[in-house]
Amino acid sequence: MKKLLKPILDEPALLVDNFLVIADLHLGIENEFYAKGVAIPEQTGKLVKRIERIVEKNKKIEHLIIVGDLKHLIPGTVFQEKEAIKGFLSEIKPRFERIILTIGNHDVLLPELDIEKYPSTGFRFKGYGFFHGHAYPGEEVKKAGCWVIGHEHSAIEFRDSFGIRSVEPCWMRIKTRIGEKEKQIIVLPPFNPLLSIGGGNKDGFLSPVLKNVKSSEVEIFLLDGTYLGDLELIGSKRDVQTA
Repeated sequence: MKKLLKPILDEPALLVDNFLVIADLHLGIENEFYAKGVAIPEQTGKLVKRIERIVEKNKKIEHLIIVGDLKHLIPGTVFQEKEAIKGFLSEIKPRFERIILTIGNHDVLLPELDIEKYPSTGFRFKGYGFFHGHAYPGEEVKKAGCWVIGHEHSAIEFRDSFGIRSVEPCWMRIKTRIGEKEKQIIVLPPFNPLLSIGGGNKDGFLSPVLKNVKSSEVEIFLLDGTYLGDLELIGSKRDVQTA
């Protein structure tokens, strides 16, 4: 099979054929920060500009796949979040011929949207399976040799000798066996940078499809392409986290 998948340098995004693939936008997350007493400027416009910049640099892109969690609030959707979703889609629609959303765990009770939607079980395209990762894939998606998921909000935490902490989003490339078959799983970094600043969950993976994955099977890359090693190798030196 011809390799169609290519990470976009310095961006939490993939190019798969002529599809731009991103995950975890969490539109409206600012409202949660505000409720906790932290004032953060509206982020939707920044996410739109980031997508536009990626499209302008990659003329091959014609379509968009959002691998779950378009919105943030669960289980419902408040007025501000509805407006953020409406504004986001109205801005990016002229850029793409198709916009496809696979439903994530935060996408319950979505408002009516004029885009293509697939359930949490995902969909298959040219040997690749796309699903958010909070649920198991469907039967057709299981047949794909490579899965592309989000959900983990993968980030790596660095601490220096003075205890100064910095957190960077990261890619996870996993080669493992699921059942009788070899499988490659690409875990997308979150497209919304607010999901990386908090670090993450040190207790392991969130996705049920990763529950039996060994740390030695997980390769870690920064957005600029820097390879940091596998999770087992770097775990004693740096805290790699998922959220």
